[in-house]
Amino acid sequence: MAGTILVTGGAGYVGYTVVEELAKRYPESKIAIYDNFSKGKVEGIGSLKKRWKNIDVIPWEKADIRDADNIESAIKEFKPEVVVHLAAIVDAFTTNREGKDRECEIVNYESAVSLAKISKDNGVKKFIYQSTVSLYSRGEELKENASKEPLSMYGKAKLWAEIEILKMNDPNFSVIALRPATVVGYNPAFRYETIINLACARAIYKIPINVFESAMYGNKTYLYVKDNARAIIFAIENAEKMKGESFNISSFHVNLDTVLKILKSKLKEDFPYYMTPQKSINQQVYTINSDKIKNLGFMPIGTIEGTIEETIFNLKKCRNFFGDFR
Repeated sequence: MAGTILVTGGAGYVGYTVVEELAKRYPESKIAIYDNFSKGKVEGIGSLKKRWKNIDVIPWEKADIRDADNIESAIKEFKPEVVVHLAAIVDAFTTNREGKDRECEIVNYESAVSLAKISKDNGVKKFIYQSTVSLYSRGEELKENASKEPLSMYGKAKLWAEIEILKMNDPNFSVIALRPATVVGYNPAFRYETIINLACARAIYKIPINVFESAMYGNKTYLYVKDNARAIIFAIENAEKMKGESFNISSFHVNLDTVLKILKSKLKEDFPYYMTPQKSINQQVYTINSDKIKNLGFMPIGTIEGTIEETIFNLKKCRNFFGDFR
């Protein structure tokens, strides 16, 4: 395709890989990053811009999704055919505390709905909304029609936004909601919040890993970060089959006992960890079913073994670099 694809949150953890894969897939298109860099890393995006000349970065002082006027100005300037909406407060654990819930509601619900409306009003053809599986609660092989019982304001706000945004779908404005499982894997915008990423980083530096007992033997569903980007490209290219609907996206199920065993085998050494009975929103144990998108032809490539191997390889390179630097 030609034209412009605008990616909100394009400098973040998922955004980095999404922008990279979009730039490779559509070299004739402009990939415009809309990100206030509250978590995104400018050095990562800088390296992408050096490799891919079709990437453009909107100045971050004008790139907060809470500012409707700036969003509309950017959309009018770049005239994107596609908007991929990733920008969000993404950590459920940081919500459910004073002040944070309202911020999450503004960013993840009100601003997301506003962005979709502005996009529709200004001629955007396709709107890909990154939702979440945190709108579910507990269960096994949960499908898209499973009951929605989010435990955090993060999950609630994402659910409210998904409902409102999908209502905007019409013949001229294709809306697709993707519900990613917990995203894992290495890239230069690496995030430590997810347990597999955190376990890899702590194990390398011999920092004790805190493992919640409730998640030790119960499977949970994860999404390899490159599969997240691939699913977004799949949605762009199959919008006619997918518009107006929500889709779970996942790569594999695994429990933490298996994660720790694989990590030990890849590192070929022991590392400290301890179990605690404490329960956390981030440690909900459930699995999701993503057959709906697979039945349309999307096949994930991520595996738990490959994800851990790739992550520790790259984290070791970073460790060696900083060691040499010192």
